[in-house]
Amino acid sequence: MCVDHIVDMLGAVALMTGLGASGFLHWQTAMAMLVAFLLLSGESYLATYTLGRFEMSQGIFGPTEIRILLIAGNLALLRSPYSALFGHRLLLFDVDGAIAAVCMFATAIIVAARHTAALYRQEPLP
Repeated sequence: MCVDHIVDMLGAVALMTGLGASGFLHWQTAMAMLVAFLLLSGESYLATYTLGRFEMSQGIFGPTEIRILLIAGNLALLRSPYSALFGHRLLLFDVDGAIAAVCMFATAIIVAARHTAALYRQEPLP
């Protein structure tokens, strides 16, 4: 399991580095997504250790759903690398990446609160 997690983290670093260098995404957005992913991963790994259960999915998104979103994004990128948002022309992956980063940060906070409550119920203060 440890090797799998390390490979996942290295893969995320490689993916975000490649996206940031591609010109289809600003490096700041790529780094925000990477930090959010690593935060969510770390929370999952700590919960696995402390609660004794590993959850593959967080919320409604699991690995399969994320892959489907990546495929859809790549297909949209073939049409145009830009998106119009509130009258502004932005890189498509910047918009999608910002939404993904915010969702991952929010999910990490919500899941951490849920896991903290579960740990408290297992061992309440005296």
